[in-house]
Amino acid sequence: MTEQQTLIEALFAIQKFERTRESMSEFTGMSLAFGPEKLAVCLGIHSDYFSFFFVRHTVCLSRLKISLAMKRSTDNDSSFVEILEMIGENLRHFRKEKGFRSHADFAAKYKLPSIHYWRMEKGRTNMTLKSLHRVLSIHSLTLGDLFSKRMARAHQISDVASRRKRRGR
Repeated sequence: MTEQQTLIEALFAIQKFERTRESMSEFTGMSLAFGPEKLAVCLGIHSDYFSFFFVRHTVCLSRLKISLAMKRSTDNDSSFVEILEMIGENLRHFRKEKGFRSHADFAAKYKLPSIHYWRMEKGRTNMTLKSLHRVLSIHSLTLGDLFSKRMARAHQISDVASRRKRRGR
């Protein structure tokens, strides 16, 4: 395939991109192959505008990929979702104990990626042990501390609630 043919396909991909989400990977793949600046020049688009457009939609694509991956990883395992939410509740509790009202303030103070920390608190990310350890070390806690008292208490509450539900109360 020649460069000209690929650029024509890129133009069609950009047009499709405006209409459907499915073409996001097509668009990103082609623009990454040539680089956004070169593609912008070849298509006659101002490179600053195109770079902004490219970055904005690449970020949307990565967020979509993350949310789809998270959904796939938790679809068949509701207990895993509960664990992530419980970890998030614990992190939120520890953050508030430190006196931070928002996740953004906490993330900024400790130079954490704000969106990732927000996802951790909401239980919406399949976090790595490394990222969890980093946040816990800010609170001078270990993984063992996280799963000991607060988790045990939360499980007791959950067990009582499920027993009541089974009994019909």
